[in-house]
Amino acid sequence: MSSTSNGATDGGSLQRQFGRQALRAPLVTEWFDAVRLHHGTSVADLGSGPGYVSLRAAERVGEHGRVYAVDESAEAIAMLQRTTALHHLTQIHAVHADVASLTSLPGPVDAALLVMVLHHVDDPAGVLAHVHGLIPEDTRLLVAEFAPDGPGRVGPPLVNRLSPSAVREMAVAAGFDTDLEERQSAEHWFCVLTPA
Repeated sequence: MSSTSNGATDGGSLQRQFGRQALRAPLVTEWFDAVRLHHGTSVADLGSGPGYVSLRAAERVGEHGRVYAVDESAEAIAMLQRTTALHHLTQIHAVHADVASLTSLPGPVDAALLVMVLHHVDDPAGVLAHVHGLIPEDTRLLVAEFAPDGPGRVGPPLVNRLSPSAVREMAVAAGFDTDLEERQSAEHWFCVLTPA
């Protein structure tokens, strides 16, 4: 994989992927609080997959906010577009694109999310460096990942997981400062980065 694909290619696998995303529901509020999402703000969900987090973000930002869901899987974006149309969620703008090759974000944002994305990509340091060039200086970027010292009951194999220290090192090299780092559960952690 060159960027942020989660490998979903058919309806069944997309539904399973959405179900896995929904298992993280207890984590989402803390993510949104950490990047200061509130009514009327805008956020880019980079590597959104079928969009569970984007849908939750739409609830948080409300009809006057904006959610830009970006994923390289055309099928995942099509599924999210069907969901948004069904529920009349006009604040979600779904974009079929590879995050690693975006030349600009689809619109202005107050925050950005890379949720369970970096362990999927061939070059996580390169993705972080590229995102650094996309977001404004005052934008908070949340990176959420699986803990390599977790029990491994959910998520990728332990060997494929990224530690906070590894992501911090990549983030510093990409030009970010770390504002916050939290362990959320035995399996999950996140950090908030801002362009230095």
